[in-house]
Amino acid sequence: MKPMDSRTACENALREHKERNIELGVLSAHNIIIDRMLERHLELAEAYDEIYTELRGNSTSLFMFFDALLCITDQWSPEKVAESRAGRNDLKRVNSKIAKVAEELATLLDERESLNNHSGFYSDTHYDICQVIEDASAGNGFFNSQLKKPLSALKYQFDMKYWPNLAQCIRIISRDAEKPEIRPSNSTTAAAATGSRAGAADFFKAFVCRLKEEGHSNGTPFPRHLILTDATLASLANIALDRDADALFTSEYVKRWRQVEREVATQK
Repeated sequence: MKPMDSRTACENALREHKERNIELGVLSAHNIIIDRMLERHLELAEAYDEIYTELRGNSTSLFMFFDALLCITDQWSPEKVAESRAGRNDLKRVNSKIAKVAEELATLLDERESLNNHSGFYSDTHYDICQVIEDASAGNGFFNSQLKKPLSALKYQFDMKYWPNLAQCIRIISRDAEKPEIRPSNSTTAAAATGSRAGAADFFKAFVCRLKEEGHSNGTPFPRHLILTDATLASLANIALDRDADALFTSEYVKRWRQVEREVATQK
């Protein structure tokens, strides 16, 4: 009876996710993964048995476990990992361009100010940083209700010598973008997308990291140190990611990945 009990408990958690998604009108991609797992339950029988045993059949833990699996599958498939890595490179490129263009703009603003002051002609353009802030915030109700009057009072209390000019502000933006440290926004991104190159193992890195985070959540029954077998991780990944028959993960693949991870950890 235990395998059937484990399947029922695991599928109940999956169905609870699907029902909630439908009710809220969200995460339709998760429902596709759920349907695939429900359809291919025979391939997950041993995995469900292990998950059920490790989580002691606790419904909350099972819900959290499959939430982690669904989120990681949706967000950190090999395609999504590649997109994230490309995004990091794009962020570097954009920052470099901002640094260059902002410096060019700062130089032009300096030139315009000089021409306004010394050419005998004057363009009716912005020169007051306070006015720029006010105009830029014209559609911001919070600014208009809370900050506009205090800023206006400061503007008239302290003349232009107390404020940075436009070129100085833009030049700071340029310098800020020159050599920024590009960091992952969360631990899952750090695990999945910061290695030397993208690979299928990035999914496992993200999933194991997410399970570890769940285990360290306060006030939950989720085990702090959940370690699934190589075969279970491979089965879950194959079906959740809908891997092609000629590209299935094997327990040997997961075992080798874990060995590499341990070697990397010892080198740090």
